[in-house]
Amino acid sequence: MSPMSSARNFTIAHLLMACIFLVGITVRLLNLGGLPLSDREAEAALQALQFSNGSAAGFSGAGIWPAYMSLTGLAMYLFGDTNFIARMVPALSGALLVLVPFLFRDRLGLLPALLLGSGLALDPLLVNVSRFAAGPGMAAGLLLVTMSLRIATSGDRLNPVYSIILAALAGLALLSGPPVFFGGLTLLFTYAAQRAFGFSLLGENNGMGGEATGSDLFSWKFGGVFLLTVVLGSTGFMRTPAGIAALAGSFPAFLAGWVEPSTVPVLQVLLSLFAYEFIVLGFGFIHIVRSWRSKNPNGKFLSIWFGSALLLLLIYPGRQVADLVWVSVPLWALAASEIGRPVYWKREHVFRPMILAGVLVIFLISFWTNITSLSYVVPEDPQFTLRLLIIAGTLILGALSISLVNMGWSRDAAASGTVWGLCVILLFGMISGVWGTSHRNAVGLRELWLPLPASGEADLLEMTLQSVGGWFNGSAENLDVLYSVESPALQWSLRRYSNAQPGVPVPGNELPEVIITPGHDQEVRVASAYRGQGLIWRIYPAWNELDREAWLRWLLFKEAPATNDEIIIWLRADLFLAYNADPTADLFPLDALEEDSNESFVPLEDPVEILPGH
Repeated sequence: MSPMSSARNFTIAHLLMACIFLVGITVRLLNLGGLPLSDREAEAALQALQFSNGSAAGFSGAGIWPAYMSLTGLAMYLFGDTNFIARMVPALSGALLVLVPFLFRDRLGLLPALLLGSGLALDPLLVNVSRFAAGPGMAAGLLLVTMSLRIATSGDRLNPVYSIILAALAGLALLSGPPVFFGGLTLLFTYAAQRAFGFSLLGENNGMGGEATGSDLFSWKFGGVFLLTVVLGSTGFMRTPAGIAALAGSFPAFLAGWVEPSTVPVLQVLLSLFAYEFIVLGFGFIHIVRSWRSKNPNGKFLSIWFGSALLLLLIYPGRQVADLVWVSVPLWALAASEIGRPVYWKREHVFRPMILAGVLVIFLISFWTNITSLSYVVPEDPQFTLRLLIIAGTLILGALSISLVNMGWSRDAAASGTVWGLCVILLFGMISGVWGTSHRNAVGLRELWLPLPASGEADLLEMTLQSVGGWFNGSAENLDVLYSVESPALQWSLRRYSNAQPGVPVPGNELPEVIITPGHDQEVRVASAYRGQGLIWRIYPAWNELDREAWLRWLLFKEAPATNDEIIIWLRADLFLAYNADPTADLFPLDALEEDSNESFVPLEDPVEILPGH
């Protein structure tokens, strides 16, 4: 290859990877603030908000996300405290995963690197985990891009720019919370395992290995930038010096995960991997078998990494489905290595594989459509048997098409057409998964990776308060709000209400305009002075109670039963246009409610008309 051709290919590779990285950022930022924050997210967001105000109060409790609190706190200080800003830093950090294949493009090959980058950019599991605050997405992005940059430059002395970048990334990775220690443990376990099998990291004889020299990795420049990043990152650029204490809480929180049992069973983790990465799993396992049979060191390393991460996740008591990000990355690397084999992408006779790919796509769409229709038909209905026959016939016709191309044209054409067809279905599935979750209502969202409890109708609460506040006194922030619900998500929703405070109403005192109580408390300590409406606040999908039919329905439609916790928002009666009386005239203590229960409150079945959406 001539130098000019090499330069041209290098430029095209950069352009393609830049486009893929841009896509990865876009899908992670798409409607990022659409879903309300869950309690777990809101807890971290409130700490970041305190951080932005120069307060160290967030570090007295569960302040175990130093990088998130510092960077998000700075973003809130500059751009405001919105849901989008609360999730922006994890989303951008998660997008760094897309850069990992670019660092290995010379070793993996350009096509596998592009395929891997596309997979990491669009994979629904990786995208959605990155879109949540206080999750493993931020740690995965920072840690893996740091390790990849170190490995990609191993054997060479780092120039000062690379050394500074590497040190800064390493410092931020250390500050990214408890998940980074689980990710680091998987990498250490992988390194020990591949050493036990007798080959060096990512191969020994093909430029994939090499050890970091002490002068590179532990130079004064690296150490100085690393230490500076840790100090500035944990203290919010020295705005809150007490923030350094948050670093000490991350590792004990990770160790606590080995003691405190998780509510996520092993079977749920395996089912999640199967549901979100089905086609990727198929390609990955094919490449695992091929690598060990051909003694391919790169494939062997990736398979050990995949197996180590999955094994540690299954035995880790504190596991969450979102921790599958540590498994998905090596799995995608295996799948991309298999899909990117040159035998599938020969330029000769492109038309033949395209025909087979188109036929297979049609058959697979028909297969999925008929599988979906089964959920609407009872087994006793003749249509059920007919649908089963159609499904079986579709599979047989697909296999027959592949066999005919193999016998009539060539084995390579059959293999290429099959891979192309599956890639089209995989791409469609990824786009559909990302788009569906980013535009779905919070109450109807049923995903295994969601942190529990999931958020409910917080957006409806905020809309109600804004409407009432603007109508009553011209500014929602001036509303007097009293709440007795212990929920970080509620505190986040009320963060801009300066007169919001916890407590219960006391008869005889001045009554606030708004009272928020738990859903089971359908009687406030005042009578006709308030009108109430229930809202869904927390959602607990009943994953452990699903039977085979329910799991099938979830796979097809992402529907599952759930139990809900509700809150009641009580609005003072004089906020309504039809109310002209003195709201304090009907006050009486709680023990008098039994004597006149019909006037104590409006039942949940009688919604208040000013609440939007009811």
